Amino acid sequence: MLSPTFRHISNSMNESSGATIVSKTKIAQPNKPTTKTQPIIESYRKLWLYRFKYHRKTTLALLSIPTSLILLYLFTHLSLYIRAEHAFRNMPAYKTLTEISMSYDQNADLDNGRILSQLLANLNLDKNYTEKLSNFNNETKHQLSFTTPMSPDVLQAAQSLLTDNKTIINFIDQLPHEGSLRFDGKFNDHTESHLKHLNELRSLSKLLHLRIYINIHNKQYDAVHKDLINLIKIADTLIYEPHHVSILVRRSLNSRYTAPYIFHCLNQNIFTSDQLHKLQQALSKFPIDKHKTLKNAVITNAAVQLRFFEKPHEFKQMLDDHQYFDESPIPHYPVWRFTFLHENDRYRTIQFFNALLTETENKTYQYKICEHLIDNSSEYYLVSRQTPSWDHLPPTIDADIADRNGLILSIAEMRYEIDHQKQPENSSDLVPYDIKQLPDNQNDEQPNTPKQ
Repeated sequence: MLSPTFRHISNSMNESSGATIVSKTKIAQPNKPTTKTQPIIESYRKLWLYRFKYHRKTTLALLSIPTSLILLYLFTHLSLYIRAEHAFRNMPAYKTLTEISMSYDQNADLDNGRILSQLLANLNLDKNYTEKLSNFNNETKHQLSFTTPMSPDVLQAAQSLLTDNKTIINFIDQLPHEGSLRFDGKFNDHTESHLKHLNELRSLSKLLHLRIYINIHNKQYDAVHKDLINLIKIADTLIYEPHHVSILVRRSLNSRYTAPYIFHCLNQNIFTSDQLHKLQQALSKFPIDKHKTLKNAVITNAAVQLRFFEKPHEFKQMLDDHQYFDESPIPHYPVWRFTFLHENDRYRTIQFFNALLTETENKTYQYKICEHLIDNSSEYYLVSRQTPSWDHLPPTIDADIADRNGLILSIAEMRYEIDHQKQPENSSDLVPYDIKQLPDNQNDEQPNTPKQ
């Protein structure tokens, strides 16, 4: 029999155990979940409101990343634009293409330039004839020579070419020796597609060479002398043309298309003293000004290059025409055009031409100092394409000046020998012969002009 105390304790435990069981039963009820779930949201507006309410920090962080990137890009682009614009406004001696054209037109013959441009465009160089002539075709068997007469078929081909181009040759015969002509086309075009007259002037010179060969063999020395003057006139039509390619072509016309023929005639002693005097005057009429020539070339090319940043479609056309995408490590056009690379490239291009202009104004002409601006693996296209053109330009002009001075001096020696029946004892004896002073081939200023 249980004591009252034990019975009381037992009842208490049973009650306590029963309470516990009841409590566990209530917790396990399925109608009362233990975790909170995301409510079903019927619109994007309510979704974003929910996110801002319960995930505010995470949502703001995710939204701030693209916004920050856009702001960073805009700040970078604006900074590079301001830097490039500041550099551009501080370029020394910069001229627009319109100003360059006006200056060029004032120093060149517009009317004769227009006529000659039309005649050059109509040059008739029949392949059936040119393939037989060595000055047009290096692979031909018969080489033109001053000592060996032309074979009948070669002579016929030469005469046919001269007949087909009689109009332009007669124009050159009548053209006054007034220096630079204003040829048609865009002389300031970077791609050189509008500088066709340069190649055509070479072809015109080759036609005169044919007539020189024929007249030398026929001993028509007056006609030979006239064509030598014509060759000098052709080269001098480019004397004020500001494009740097024109400088290189003028050098070629002087050194390869004119000087060898003059030296041959001097060696053959076929001219009178008066003819030599006229030849000397023609060579001295338009001396080359190294500083002015280089300055005009740098200013013109700077304006041409910077135009591509104002008219990017011209840049794209140039790339498409020349297929530079396959040859140069540059970005595709959309990347260059619509990113900050455009302004970065513009700044480096301005830097490049600023260095060239500074060197030109200082008359030091050490254009290789600009090489530190160029990285062979760089995407900066306009700068990298300009470097090869400028390294050898000052030496080219120096060589052109030296060649002309050498020709003038050689003619003076020949005149002295004809007049005195002896060679000059020293160079100072040549000073009266239309040489105010002896030519200095190292002089950066203008060569000597003829004695008036």
